[in-house]
Amino acid sequence: MGRVDVTRRFRSVCQQCAKELYEETERTRRELPKDLAQVINKYVIPILGDYMCHNVTRDVLQQYSNKRRDMMGKNPSASTVATHNTALNYIVSAKKSASSATFQGSKASMSSTVSAAAISPST
Repeated sequence: MGRVDVTRRFRSVCQQCAKELYEETERTRRELPKDLAQVINKYVIPILGDYMCHNVTRDVLQQYSNKRRDMMGKNPSASTVATHNTALNYIVSAKKSASSATFQGSKASMSSTVSAAAISPST
């Protein structure tokens, strides 16, 4: 059974993902990767960056939702929530890929996908 890399901050995974997304934007000229990178840099890193990867749980994602709303000054639209969920899913997939290559069989606290319910706006 592998081990989870407890020394890795979520910020480092996010920064690598944002870099990859900007490179994809340059290569394909599509806007979505750029939008996702902007979400990562503007919201995900400032709110979740200081967490260790294995400590990003459903409760932390709910806190992300609340802090995001505070940063925006309003409840985000469904489209905004979907974009943020897509960015978080991209990060989680990248994290899992890196973890499985180095730590086969490891189990992290963060689920493989982020559900809309996990970070939907509070009413």
